Amino acid sequence: IIEEDLDILVQENILESKVIEYKRSLPDFSISREKKEFLADVSSFANASGGDLIYGIEENDGLPVRLSGCHIHDAEIDSLKRKIEGIIRLNIGPRIPGILIRPIKLRNERYAIIIRVPKSWASPHMVTLELRDHERFFSRTSSGKYPLDVTELRAAFMLSETMAERIKKFRMDRISNLLSGEGPTPMDDDPKIILHIIPFTSFDLPQLMSLSSLEEVARNLPPIFFRLSSYRFNLDGYMWYGSDGYLQLFRNGVLEVVGIAASKEKMLIPTIKFSSELHNVLP
Repeated sequence: IIEEDLDILVQENILESKVIEYKRSLPDFSISREKKEFLADVSSFANASGGDLIYGIEENDGLPVRLSGCHIHDAEIDSLKRKIEGIIRLNIGPRIPGILIRPIKLRNERYAIIIRVPKSWASPHMVTLELRDHERFFSRTSSGKYPLDVTELRAAFMLSETMAERIKKFRMDRISNLLSGEGPTPMDDDPKIILHIIPFTSFDLPQLMSLSSLEEVARNLPPIFFRLSSYRFNLDGYMWYGSDGYLQLFRNGVLEVVGIAASKEKMLIPTIKFSSELHNVLP
């Protein structure tokens, strides 16, 4: 993201929404009210769909008016990032993983600050700084943040627990099928490595990828661990397979890689090789 991208938000009148909010200036963290407002903003994004807090854009009724930037000295940028990270870490629980803070220097020598908050799998997150009891948990709609009531809070906790259980059950079912020889393709009875890459949205949002999309994704993936030469569609989605393993792409976005990890005679799993290959292909 560069200054031109932020200019487009203003030029195209991109309205504030569930996933974006504009602020003219950074909060004064020494003022309790502004600090609480900031923490409520951050936690509300994590408890909803994630999104961007953009400081340095003036707005009027949710419409961006001008990219003015915040007056910050170059030498203060690193300490400011650490300060913001520390305030979030110490005052929101459980900790929100994956928050990114991006300063962008503008042509007017000021800075725009983007705080990108991902949708969290560990939600709901609570503002632990002293607030009224019923205003510690926040979520968002297209109109902005709002405090969760008791019913919504109960549903948020249940959804979080349900998603974790669904992911665990999916993985255990797949492993059980493979151990009992009920995989999507016949394989020798040698020790295997099983890798599952599971996007949280696969079990959070009711979405299915089209078969043509799965095929395009699979054909652009580099080989992971094993030589794959053939492919076919199946009831689960799309499978790319070879003599010693397969890659199954499920229609909900889950990726499963299974292959022969070692022979019974050698009893040796090349873990360093697997770790290196995984590190190279995961991006």
